Amino acid sequence: MGIERLFIKEIETGYTVCLDNCKNGKRLKVICGKSIFLLEPIHIAVAYIVNGWVVIKDTSNKELLTVYTLNELEIILNKDCFFRINRQLIAARSSCISYTPIGFGKLEVGLKVNVPVKTVVSQTKAKTFRKWVSY
Repeated sequence: MGIERLFIKEIETGYTVCLDNCKNGKRLKVICGKSIFLLEPIHIAVAYIVNGWVVIKDTSNKELLTVYTLNELEIILNKDCFFRINRQLIAARSSCISYTPIGFGKLEVGLKVNVPVKTVVSQTKAKTFRKWVSY
């Protein structure tokens, strides 16, 4: 499905959410309980996958569900502000507080918020990450 056009995804809870064209700087639709909120990207700390669900954790450490995939979020979110750490995690630059070499050219990223997924950057992305995070 393309991000550029409107589309609808059904959520297991029975709620249907319409996703609109939200490119860099526009608000993302997220779900908290039975409510749908519009979240500005500046308030996103990380996005990750848990049990098939994509969770956005905001800067106040609140977990919110979204119907976007990580691939869709990677396209939507500004690449100057967000980095795809690995297949399970996207992080905001403002959430990255440290990184440590862990061997074989990989990096482990320290984040301001706790996440239930690995925070390891691959050898192939490590150079790009170091440049991005230092910008």
